[in-house]
Amino acid sequence: MTDPNPDITGRGIQYLLDSGIDVAFFDVDLVAKIKEANATFTEYWTNSQAPVNPQEFEGASTKELEILEHVDLDALSRDALLEYLEHRKINVRRDSAEFWTVLKNFRYVAEGSNHQLVPTVAGVVLFGSSPADILPQCRVSIEAKRGRGTVQSDFNRPLIYFRDHLDAFFKKEMRYFTEIRGLDRIQEPEYPIVAIREAAFNAVLHRNYQAGARVDITLTDAAITVRSPGALLKPISLAALQEFNAPPYSRNPHIAVALYHLGWVEEKGSGLRRMRDAMIEAGLQAPTFAYDGGYLLVTLHGNGRTNRIQISPSQLTNLSRIELKIVEMISRKGPVTARRVASTLRVDITTARRHLRRLIGRKLIARKGTGPDVTYSFVAPS
Repeated sequence: MTDPNPDITGRGIQYLLDSGIDVAFFDVDLVAKIKEANATFTEYWTNSQAPVNPQEFEGASTKELEILEHVDLDALSRDALLEYLEHRKINVRRDSAEFWTVLKNFRYVAEGSNHQLVPTVAGVVLFGSSPADILPQCRVSIEAKRGRGTVQSDFNRPLIYFRDHLDAFFKKEMRYFTEIRGLDRIQEPEYPIVAIREAAFNAVLHRNYQAGARVDITLTDAAITVRSPGALLKPISLAALQEFNAPPYSRNPHIAVALYHLGWVEEKGSGLRRMRDAMIEAGLQAPTFAYDGGYLLVTLHGNGRTNRIQISPSQLTNLSRIELKIVEMISRKGPVTARRVASTLRVDITTARRHLRRLIGRKLIARKGTGPDVTYSFVAPS
């Protein structure tokens, strides 16, 4: 049967035909059995094909090339410009004619109506000392809402410094979990920084700079949500995003070129899959995508790690090899039974229970249940 996913249907068959391979369908009675076996999958795609609102798509934008007649070149950070050019191994003297010619060719500055050089929107976004003072939509709102407290750290500097600001914020505000792998203690962050970067970079890169809205990045107890203003850019569809198979199109290609040369993004468009793979490798579910009121929402769900208790290094000192293995089992798989410990570590049940009692005595794990249903898990934080 053909794939019911509208982004795929028929393409596999056509590929075979184009390659000179004969294609035929099964007899009708077997086709009916195949469709019955795939009924749930087919129903999913049938129900997901709601009518598309044309306003949910936009064409390519030329906003990034808009000339800002009222803005002086002094609004651009010379240090940021030189750092970028040096990164690209372009050796020119600061403020020389060649310096400005290179930037003009890159479309970061342009001649205004009076034939004087002025910044473009792309130039201000990438290199403006305080870009939001000129374009308020450039400010990126970043906040952590944990419990009753909120920590906010808005970004209003040249975009080429955004990665360092983003990393510093999340490395400070995320929780960390100590995992035991073999005899090594490894500090694992609540979310993989690779996934956070990809979601945030896509937001500032592909957003619509025409609107007055700004990018919002929020960390809560349950998730990280990245809200990027602007409708989907044709031909990218929400279904393609959900399949992590969106084509590599950019609303702001000149800004994209700069981030590519900085090594933040790849032109071949593998960022979505890299974000998905990083989340799955960390034991979390794949990112989800939605479109809501003029914003594209990317959500990194953190619920998969709520059962992981932070362990301090001091709690792990003087543990035996078997006890470290037990901690590793609970860290990676959740609650265990004495019989499972004995079977996995190939020790007798009496030895397994003795080591479990030691860990209980150190207040590292707790016992739950009675009789054969007893399980052992980390002590929850008070």
